[in-house]
Amino acid sequence: MRASDELDQRLVSRYRVALLHLQGLYRALHYVRSGDLQVATPYNLPMPVQPNNGFYRWRGKLPHVHVPGDAYLLTTTLTKGVSILTYAERTVVLRACLHWHERSWRHYAAVVMPTHLHLVTKSEAQASSSMNIAALMKSIKGFAAREVNKMRGQRGQLWLREYHDITLSDDKALRDAVEYVLNNPVKAGLGDTPEDYPWLWTYWGGSGAFKDYS
Repeated sequence: MRASDELDQRLVSRYRVALLHLQGLYRALHYVRSGDLQVATPYNLPMPVQPNNGFYRWRGKLPHVHVPGDAYLLTTTLTKGVSILTYAERTVVLRACLHWHERSWRHYAAVVMPTHLHLVTKSEAQASSSMNIAALMKSIKGFAAREVNKMRGQRGQLWLREYHDITLSDDKALRDAVEYVLNNPVKAGLGDTPEDYPWLWTYWGGSGAFKDYS
């Protein structure tokens, strides 16, 4: 592939991510105006305050909009100074991501890279039974950190405390996010096609089987 073609692909990818950001921001502003908003801190979940029509607000440094029934692109990264994830550790992290599939959330794509993970998922529509973004990420990161640290024979923080989320406002945004996740390993040079990377799972693409290096 020519250098110009690679540059074009990077620009297109960045454009799509920027567009997803704008769509998510528009969606969030809509719910802020209507009052149907749930804000969750990314860590140390405090007691919820100000219940509002089935939605709750949590105080935190960087609030994350959660609307039951909406889809999201979620990203979290290893903390600085931590060794990259080995093959076996990536298997553990991917299993942690998939645990909540069809349990409060429907996942559409997940990938565990050496230094980070991406998850495209949609929450249940009913606010009363919906598991919010903060609880989902706390569960995934907490379980994965315990298991990886156990494998390494160590303790300490594995992930950055913060995580990143983008609200996917429609089917096109959802498909763009899935395509972005599928192309992550290819862009990183970890395979010629998405199917070459074992720690990639997609609901749309079939079984989403991955190699077990444990």
